[in-house]
Amino acid sequence: SDRVAQILRDFLEFTSPTDLKLAALDLKPLVEKAYAKVAAGFGPDTIFLDIHLSPDTRVLASERHLLQIFINLFDNAVNAMPLGGRVEVAEAHSSGRVDIRVTDTGKGIAPETLARLFAPFETTQSKEGGHGLGLFAARWIAQRHGGAIHLESAGLKKGTCAVLTLQLAPVQTQS
Repeated sequence: SDRVAQILRDFLEFTSPTDLKLAALDLKPLVEKAYAKVAAGFGPDTIFLDIHLSPDTRVLASERHLLQIFINLFDNAVNAMPLGGRVEVAEAHSSGRVDIRVTDTGKGIAPETLARLFAPFETTQSKEGGHGLGLFAARWIAQRHGGAIHLESAGLKKGTCAVLTLQLAPVQTQS
């Protein structure tokens, strides 16, 4: 019920301008927190997580909103692997930005389906209870952060990678 209430609050934000309060956040603990929320719903030997994030990576973000993106991405990955599999989270830095790649070994996505999954109510998981708002919300949040998100998949049965691009937080120098 808490998650449904949060989804409704977030959906209402789409209808009115909202200024996100951005702060420098450590990326790795936030990703681990999001995964822990999703992992509570499946057995520990079902889905394996590999996190390849530097403990020094900090992004400029709203914690609540960024947590929502990662929960959505992990939910999608887990639902794409009903018999189990692996999720890998890795990063690549470029020009003051970071690409965070969330890759699963799941059922993959047909190329003609990839682009439309960010539209509201589009889903490949209707049988699993998907509502088609997760990626729509993730893109909205990423854009509000000055970032972007897109999906990559080599096709069916070849897994999927969600790539979230965010601004790195300025490095604090010690005097």
